[in-house]
Amino acid sequence: MPRLLPMDQIDDPVLLDALQWAETRLGFIPNSLKTLAIRPEICATFMELASTILENGTVDQLLKNMVAQVSSRAAGCDYCIAHTAVTGRRLGMTTQFETALTNYQTSPLITGAQRAALRVARSAAVVPGEVTDEEFEDLKQYFNTEQIVEITAVISLFGFFSRWAQLIDPSLEIPTAMYASNSRDSGALQPVNAY
Repeated sequence: MPRLLPMDQIDDPVLLDALQWAETRLGFIPNSLKTLAIRPEICATFMELASTILENGTVDQLLKNMVAQVSSRAAGCDYCIAHTAVTGRRLGMTTQFETALTNYQTSPLITGAQRAALRVARSAAVVPGEVTDEEFEDLKQYFNTEQIVEITAVISLFGFFSRWAQLIDPSLEIPTAMYASNSRDSGALQPVNAY
């Protein structure tokens, strides 16, 4: 049972415009954001930040999604795991590749650059953070400073998403719950402790 109920009806045009980005990205407006919308100014500002981090820059959106998936899993947020998986699919991620994320350290489908980013994502998302100097130096071998800022911003954004979802405990929406169920059956969406 959610700790706070999401808004049923959102009439604020500025807020609706901000939430349109999430609806385009996921195919629906998630309950977590409908709860954040109780404070429209916070929600609109947060949505602007999220869309800027996830859609702008030179780091590929699919890599950003991979970072978000690994960060969400390391933080132990099932709600975020399900949503990042849905977004990954909408960005073109295959079930085979999604499954490879559970073994990113050794999977031949994961490139060296992706592996470096995913190591930092995992190490940064656990509490307390475990990013080593070696992991960060490895990241620098593949990405320039601006790209490292983008990757770090994705990890930090999903730190907020994970904490918000774990605290509010929103219900999974029907499309996400159906996807999570199908993905678990196929082995693509692994339990949180897979990392």
